Amino acid sequence: MTATLSKAQLIRYLAGCLASFIAGHIINFGVVQYVQEVLHSQALAGAALFVAFGTPLFLGMHGGALCDRMSPLTVVRRYLLGFILGALVLAATASVPLLGAVHVPLVLLGALGAGIGWAYVAPARLAYLGKSLPPGALRGPTIVFNLLSTLGFGAAPLLVGLVRQWGGWPHAFLLAAALFVLSLVVYARLPHPSQPAAPAPNATVGWVGAARDAFAYVRRAPLVGELLVFSAFVHLMIGPVQVVLPRLAAENLGLSHAGRGAFISALAPMLIVGGIAALLLRGLKRPGRAMATSAVAAAVPMMALGQMQNVAAALVCYGLFAVLGGLGVSLLAALLQQSTQDSYRGRVMSVYTISTQFIPAASGLVCGLLMTQLSPSTTLTGYTGVLLVLGLVLVVRAKAIRQVDPSVG
Repeated sequence: MTATLSKAQLIRYLAGCLASFIAGHIINFGVVQYVQEVLHSQALAGAALFVAFGTPLFLGMHGGALCDRMSPLTVVRRYLLGFILGALVLAATASVPLLGAVHVPLVLLGALGAGIGWAYVAPARLAYLGKSLPPGALRGPTIVFNLLSTLGFGAAPLLVGLVRQWGGWPHAFLLAAALFVLSLVVYARLPHPSQPAAPAPNATVGWVGAARDAFAYVRRAPLVGELLVFSAFVHLMIGPVQVVLPRLAAENLGLSHAGRGAFISALAPMLIVGGIAALLLRGLKRPGRAMATSAVAAAVPMMALGQMQNVAAALVCYGLFAVLGGLGVSLLAALLQQSTQDSYRGRVMSVYTISTQFIPAASGLVCGLLMTQLSPSTTLTGYTGVLLVLGLVLVVRAKAIRQVDPSVG
């Protein structure tokens, strides 16, 4: 049986997640900008970002296996300390202006602390939510969880800018540490979920064996496998936003530095609108079809954006892309929670969270390589055109998604 959170406990848990989301993105955004502005090293900025996002690729499945052996809340509490350590190391590094060669390993150590935190805390937060609510009550809270994640992503750069004006980089990283500590306080005395009906992976098997067992489960559960594939597909669309749109906004739309920043930052509120739409539509009878349709349709306005020369028309395309993408991602996460067996939930959520971190970085790399030979317009149109074809193929092959039981969620 799954222990059910009360409404007050659920609100408290989600509030703690919001504080942690903001803090995590403060570190991700802050470490790159700090290295670029203070140390003037693009290579180190890229290395720090790779450490922060690459660590879950190696440790994420171990984090998921832990969530299937013990309470995910315990995993969250333990590994928030990695985030806190990373934030404190970065704050100390930014406080001492003359560190010389020691600066580089300290920055990478801070990024590593964040990477460890993402590897373990990200799947554990989702696993705890799934193991603490009955399947029929999961869709709404999971959509809210994703909304708060997007809100944290959008709020972090704003907070970094405000705090830096007041106290500089050390205070920005200290704010992240304080928000992580606040999360720990908010999580205190929340109930631990009961053990799943099916046996969790034995600790003697090792995380490699646990990972192999999880992938065997995915092969036996077609809906879970198709949802994970769709997750990878949706996050392939993030690369152009990070790499192509800044240049496209400058060359095609003629926007200034400030204008480009405002244009790109419009993504977060529009994603939130998409998440709210998913929340309002949580009673859909065929959520699988709605998810697949919105996810694939998001590629159409993004492809059209590549040919836009007018700022207003470009904003309409960009906003439509973000709303459809936000709707698709929110429905996808809810369906994945509802359709995953409890004894595999931690490992499945680990694969999902890795896809949300690694796939955007990989797609950004591909777009960057394409732009060495092609214009931003051609890169964006061609890349999203290929994604649209891929998405249509996935829809045709995704029989389990199209036939999701209306009773799910």
